[in-house]
Amino acid sequence: MSSLSSPAKTVTTLFMSFLTTCLSLNSSSFLCSLFVLGRNPYLFGSDVLKTDIILLSLSKNLLSLKGIQYVVDLFADKPNYKIVFLADRWFGSTSLLDFIDKTGHFYIVRAKANYNVWYFDEKDGYVRKTKIDDLFHYTHKATYYHDVQLSNSKFKTNIVFSATKSVSISNKTSNGSVEEPWIFFTNCDVRRAIKWYSYRFGAIEFLFKDQKSNGFDLQKTGTRNLQAFSMMYTCINICILYLTCISTYYTRHKNKLYSDVKIKYFTIVKGKRARKYSIFQVGYILFKRAFGSKKKIYLPFNFILTDV
Repeated sequence: MSSLSSPAKTVTTLFMSFLTTCLSLNSSSFLCSLFVLGRNPYLFGSDVLKTDIILLSLSKNLLSLKGIQYVVDLFADKPNYKIVFLADRWFGSTSLLDFIDKTGHFYIVRAKANYNVWYFDEKDGYVRKTKIDDLFHYTHKATYYHDVQLSNSKFKTNIVFSATKSVSISNKTSNGSVEEPWIFFTNCDVRRAIKWYSYRFGAIEFLFKDQKSNGFDLQKTGTRNLQAFSMMYTCINICILYLTCISTYYTRHKNKLYSDVKIKYFTIVKGKRARKYSIFQVGYILFKRAFGSKKKIYLPFNFILTDV
């Protein structure tokens, strides 16, 4: 699907179409959606993940002590919630990890393999210094190290190595394995670290792609005005939410309400059924067809956002 040629024009069209009809929605629900999707990071509550953990994915422009404290303060009156900060390997500084740890919340951060660590060697009975990449780790299962001292600051953390060969990896790769394991710093339950970190990709990273190359080309706006960019960013996220909603509505009612609107969002690859368009793309295609069509194509505005 081709990207939008004019991000500002398209976002304005979508946003105004949405805003003029959403006033009939429950105001608190609308404001909640605006807050959650209008800012980074994205919040996922216990009703979605079946846990009391809120998972946050940090992008570079938010990764600061002030930003982390702001997020922590948002949940100061919710002692039953724990926050897990997820970040890639560029944000593995000990000062940042230490700050998160002192807030009483959790972090799972990709580790660089060339970091120096000090760990207790149970076989020899004393502390050894080595590179993370030189630590022993299993091939077919995860490997855990507890209370490892990191860098010259000797900051204590846990280290988790993912497997490089397994049944699930074999099903997802062409050669049945990956070249190197994923390595994480974490202060949470090491057995949950890999699973929790995976939520970056199943529920967060795809939104960044929709904002940019997969949809609205936000990176091509060229604006240097922070207020203008913030408004554009907010509108884009509202549009993504709406297009996702109408996409799920379409897939659930395509035979009844959309019998003459065919969107082939699956294809066959090597004899297996594979998705051709993302959920967002299906909604985007449907909206474009309805917006430019002379015949009536139903676009709902009063619906329940379902878990897909």
